[in-house]
Amino acid sequence: IDEAHALGVMGKNGRGCAEHFGVEKKMDIQMGTFSKAAGSYGAYCVGSEELIAFLMNKARSFVYTTGLPPAIAAANCKALEIIEKDQHLREKLIDNANYMRAGLKLAGFDTMQSVTPIIPIMVKDTALALAFSHELYRLGVFVSAIRPPTVPPNSARLRLTVMATQTKMHMDFALNRIQEVGKQLRII
Repeated sequence: IDEAHALGVMGKNGRGCAEHFGVEKKMDIQMGTFSKAAGSYGAYCVGSEELIAFLMNKARSFVYTTGLPPAIAAANCKALEIIEKDQHLREKLIDNANYMRAGLKLAGFDTMQSVTPIIPIMVKDTALALAFSHELYRLGVFVSAIRPPTVPPNSARLRLTVMATQTKMHMDFALNRIQEVGKQLRII
């Protein structure tokens, strides 16, 4: 299970999809990143001793890298501690994501059945997605354009990330700019 978008967000204790769906003991490999909800750097892969030994000795991406600096490893451990103990942040994050998603849908955007705080806005055309992202940035809203080969052809999109620390005022500011540019570019 790839927990990149779920660690810190899904599950009673923020452990991700595996915890959310009750399959933690049934999976062979769990991996994720500390660069999203944990707000840090690095990644992890959890599995059997045999799997980890194999990856450490055969995975080119691991063999030819150096370990994380100790300060980053400590930050990751602390982030996991905070994720597990502070359910309020997770609840606020989900509330904010639901608010933002509802506003986008109401404006007429396709958010592709998104249920996490990383919300796609389907644009399809790569040049249009890039123009949308650029214009939003010019207006003070940072939303990345995601395009092939990261996504299939004709499915370029914006990827908006909601945070627990954002206020309704922040989200309304972003929603207004997204709607304004969406209309200018005839996406809605």
